[in-house]
Amino acid sequence: MWNGFIGFYGTPNLEATHSFYADILELPLALDQGTCRIYAVPGGGYLGFCEHLAVCYT
Repeated sequence: MWNGFIGFYGTPNLEATHSFYADILELPLALDQGTCRIYAVPGGGYLGFCEHLAVCYT
């Protein structure tokens, strides 16, 4: 059985993404890799956002 996950998503603006996930949703920043930031999700798991990945929306 899984007890966590990590999903990576593309973003065109890492600072705006950080403002939403860290400041509004209050997810703790687990790791800042420069072009990627990874946030801890309550209950286990992580969300990662990277500038170098393709964005699935416009």
